[in-house]
Amino acid sequence: MKNKIIQFGMVILIFTIIFSGCKKGEDDPFFSFRSRNARIVGEWIINTMSSTSNTFTTQTISNNVNANKVYTENTFNREITISGTNKTERITDRTVTNQTYTDIEFGDTSYIYPVVIAQTLDEEIITNRYRYELDLEINKDGTFSASVSETLLSTNIMRRHKTADGFELIDPPFDTAYVNQNTNVETMEGEWLWADSDKTKVIIDAGPMHGNITRLAHDEVNIDEADSYTENKTEYEEDDFPTYLDPQNSSADTTGVRTLLTETRISTSNMQNWQPK
Repeated sequence: MKNKIIQFGMVILIFTIIFSGCKKGEDDPFFSFRSRNARIVGEWIINTMSSTSNTFTTQTISNNVNANKVYTENTFNREITISGTNKTERITDRTVTNQTYTDIEFGDTSYIYPVVIAQTLDEEIITNRYRYELDLEINKDGTFSASVSETLLSTNIMRRHKTADGFELIDPPFDTAYVNQNTNVETMEGEWLWADSDKTKVIIDAGPMHGNITRLAHDEVNIDEADSYTENKTEYEEDDFPTYLDPQNSSADTTGVRTLLTETRISTSNMQNWQPK
């Protein structure tokens, strides 16, 4: 009897080791009788998705002659949300410019050189709504085929502008619902693979299904990933700059070096939930 209990325990231990080894994603089933390839092969439809892409760029233009400087911030953000057959795309493009420069005025008895700081803003927000369907077939032979059907239902555009003197203009919203709906159908096909390794099998690359899989089950695939990085660039250029050092000649120039410094920060996130078709 004691030996049978030991043998049974060993069997349970072996099965636990084998099946727990199949668990790769954070939310994978504890064990599965099907391999990861067998689970991923099949027909899938996108159920929900939340995707963001944000690019934030700063640009500074300065020189070694005077304090004149232009500092610009641009934010370009794209958000895509899918729930069932509803898709919403929101694009925000915002530019803020701060300009510092020396002006020249003639006072009561002499020239004066006030420093001026001016800020402008331009912003556009576009919201598009679609009827959306995405079907994906992953085959055993390492190929995939996908079909995307997208119908634009409405567009909303909002714009605002702020001038250097602080006056803000807001355009009336442009809101259109499309009655004569044009459906765009796109098909794609190619080879799918595990982008990490055939052993790990966590990062999928199968056309529209791509990214880090946190759950791979026979009835569900979840993808969740995020990334960010920074790019820097500096350029130098000789140029003539007004120096305002000669009260008799407000357009006096001195050759100096213009410096253009650009920094770009890019961040992305991608969450997908797929269900069997």
